Amino acid sequence: MNLEGVRRLWVSINFVPGFRFLIFSCVWFSVTLLIWAPNGLGKGGGARSGRDSSQGTKRTEKQATGSTLGFITRNEFVIAYGIDAQYRTLSNPLLAEPRIVESGRKLYMSRCSECHGVSGNGRGKQSEYIDPFPTDLTTDYTLPVSQDAYIYWTLAQGGARFNTQMPRFKDSVGMQKLTYPLQESEIWQLAHYLKTLNSASEKEK
Repeated sequence: MNLEGVRRLWVSINFVPGFRFLIFSCVWFSVTLLIWAPNGLGKGGGARSGRDSSQGTKRTEKQATGSTLGFITRNEFVIAYGIDAQYRTLSNPLLAEPRIVESGRKLYMSRCSECHGVSGNGRGKQSEYIDPFPTDLTTDYTLPVSQDAYIYWTLAQGGARFNTQMPRFKDSVGMQKLTYPLQESEIWQLAHYLKTLNSASEKEK
């Protein structure tokens, strides 16, 4: 088709109802995508979510089980692949007795409240300096994935694997030793207390 033929085709198409609007819409959408994708869509949006990170892109299981996971949350990982195999079968060996829960409360106040807040709502004194915001513990543990193994995994391994600033509380092989690690029993005590934050939240509703 020569240039004259192309011109005549373009003129005739312009008479089709809504054609110009369709072309404009496609151009507008393309420009918008180019502007926002690097800062928004590709990174879960501009606003901080208050979770580990609400950012999300599709990944293969091989990528997701690597040392870092980019923009995938712990919850998303569990839904797709299950709890990390190292922790999957764990259950809390301690009974939720008052003295155990109280020990967990003391640990929480000394090791967690500065970021997650005294009430566990994710708005502690240091939260404004953390991106993404610390998790709201009064709601996070209402999720189906938040079982004993999930809580232990979160506390032991921290959030580096999910690109958050959640610290790890247990020494791991091949990683720099912690100055003040938690013992296994202390992690379980803390796990019991975290569940009371959820319970208190439910009672207030």
